[in-house]
Amino acid sequence: MSKTIVLDTNLLILFIVGTVSKHYIPAHKKLHPVYTSEHYDLLIELIKKAEFLVTPHTLTETSNLLKRINDPARTEIYQYFQNLIGKVQERYVTAQDASKRTEFIHLGITDSILLELGKENITLLTADHQLHCAALNSNHPTVNFWHVATERGLFAT
Repeated sequence: MSKTIVLDTNLLILFIVGTVSKHYIPAHKKLHPVYTSEHYDLLIELIKKAEFLVTPHTLTETSNLLKRINDPARTEIYQYFQNLIGKVQERYVTAQDASKRTEFIHLGITDSILLELGKENITLLTADHQLHCAALNSNHPTVNFWHVATERGLFAT
């Protein structure tokens, strides 16, 4: 994996929620029943030696999906998210450039932007099989989270 990675929306949500509290993972409607605290631990292992960046589109999707948990957890999660936004490197790719990709029709704007980052040798860490395959087809660096999880004996629940 390269020194710089970008996470897809689902993994960014797992990172944020799990960082606030692993106990919130089974309570979060976007994460449960697929992800567990063991998946969070694996994610941390995969990203701990890398610098990760985000895109405005991924942040927007994440913001919209993070609220799928009740308070007080929601407030804690958004406070952490707010702090993270101030610290993480944000990379902008124009929607105009991303929409020119052939994958745009099937994957949409956010995933097309993530694919554009592959041109800069930024590794995509994704839990989305279609996105992973599109990155492979474009010869961009990519890691399928579920492949690694399966190798470690961690399956989606």
